[in-house]
Parts: sequence; C-alpha cells; structure tokens
Amino acid sequence: MTLESPAPAPQSRPAAPKVFGVLSIIFGSLVLVMSLASGCMNTVGKGQLGQLAALGAKQPAKVTAAFNQFQEAIRIPTMASTAVFIAMSVGLILVGIGQLRYARWGRATSLVWSLTALVALAAVTAMNLLVIRPAMLAYFEEIKRHSTGIDALALSWTSSLTASPWMQLLSVLLYAPYPLLMIFIFASRRVREAMTA
Repeated sequence: MTLESPAPAPQSRPAAPKVFGVLSIIFGSLVLVMSLASGCMNTVGKGQLGQLAALGAKQPAKVTAAFNQFQEAIRIPTMASTAVFIAMSVGLILVGIGQLRYARWGRATSLVWSLTALVALAAVTAMNLLVIRPAMLAYFEEIKRHSTGIDALALSWTSSLTASPWMQLLSVLLYAPYPLLMIFIFASRRVREAMTA
C-alpha cells in the first residue's frame, strides 16, 4: 500500500493587478472627464472668459484684448496638452481592464503606458514652462497696467502663484508616482507569472 503525496496547494494570485486595475479605471475616468471639460471650456467659452476677465477693469476693452491675445498664444499648446491627457486617460482605462483580467497583454501595456506617461508628462511640463508660463506672465503684466490699488495687488499675488514653476513641480508630483509604481509592480516576476490569462 503506497501513500500518495498531497498535491501542492495552488499559489494565490497577487492582488496588485486587480487593485491597480480598479485604480487605473478610476484615475483614467477622472482625468478624462476633467480634460474633456477643460477642452470644451477653452473652445466654447473663449469670448465669455475674455469678458469675465475684464469685469471691474477701468479699461475693459484693453483687458479683453490682452486676454484674447493670451488665449491665442496658448491655444495650440493647450490643445496639444488636452489631447495628450485624453489619449493617456483612454489608454489607462484600457490598461485597467487588462490588469483586472490578469491578461498577459495587460501587463505589457501597463509597462508601455507607464513609460509613455512619464515621457508625456515631461513634454507637457516643458511646454507649460517654455510657452504657457511666459504668455501668462505677459498677460498679467499687461492687465496690471490697467489696474490700481487692491486690484493690482491681487493680480501680483495671483500671477506669482499661478505662473510659479512650483505649480509645475506640484503637477509632476501629482502625476508621476502612479506610472512609477506601475513600472515597479508590473516588472516584478511574481506579477509577470500571475498575468497569463
């Protein structure tokens, strides 16, 4: 009489792909909605925003003209940035579906998406610093000429805050950790062996 050795217990799948799948779909959807809303506002509301910017100004026509000039200077970079965020958001949602299913392609696209996201973030940040920030500073300087007292002080504070390079650093710190984490997790051997569906 021979005793059969018990079959080894099946290894449980790591939870990381499923967790990242849920997060990818949530983050991708949120950024997609924000990017679409921002793109629509910049396209449809250009005239209304110019009039709103001139409210209370002593020379509203000059302020509106300065705003419209600013909008024209940043139109193409803003459209390009919005398109990048929309494309990356849709890609992240698809990646999340693959992660949830433990699909082999889900792991490969996770790594490709993460590397692409870091390159895209660097490009958008450079465009913001080299094109949009100078245009914004020029716009604030122009409208400060037509403002006095508390308005000029408020504009100085607003321009120093919104056009600060530190705001770009904050954006990088907000967006960069997720793709870096995905590279770390989905490059691991355990996740690679688990995602075989």
